[in-house]
Amino acid sequence: NYNLYVYVFINSSVFVRATMMSQVVWDWYDAKLLKHAVLHASLDGKGWNDEMRAGLLVLIFQFASSMGVFGVICLTHLVPALFVYHWIFLTVAAGLVKSRSWVGLLGVDPESRSGRALVMGTNSFLSCMGIQVLVTCMVRVYAGEWAGGYLSPLRTDFLMRRLDVWYACHLSRGFCLDMFWDRDFVNLFIR
Repeated sequence: NYNLYVYVFINSSVFVRATMMSQVVWDWYDAKLLKHAVLHASLDGKGWNDEMRAGLLVLIFQFASSMGVFGVICLTHLVPALFVYHWIFLTVAAGLVKSRSWVGLLGVDPESRSGRALVMGTNSFLSCMGIQVLVTCMVRVYAGEWAGGYLSPLRTDFLMRRLDVWYACHLSRGFCLDMFWDRDFVNLFIR
């Protein structure tokens, strides 16, 4: 069932990491770090500006890393969700735009290393969460949950995400030294 596959994919680490890497590219673009060729100089070089390199990197991270699956999901689930649940998209977009000023309100310079990391982390969370909510709502719409009303897929998605399940998956053993041997956990902070 394609709809079930979309649900599993959009909640997978492949999607989350690709979205996080896209946010890293956005940070590099803001910091003007995209002056060098991304691919071999014959494919990427003279005539390429920062916007083109950023677009190429996002294309590689977001779409090529899933072998094009995310592109199909965008057509079948994300684009319809942008129309049906446009207010979710606008809320997430407002958060992405305001994240720099929120970091500034914390007393951290958004252009400092720690400030850029906070902005990047906030933007990664917002973009992952926003796309996941939009796509999972459309998964539920295609599964027939819209019969319960416009907000029924959103309500079901929200009620499904429980803190006790998250705790059982991530912190059931508490804070112990074993978590520092988990490469995925450590990479959240080092990379």
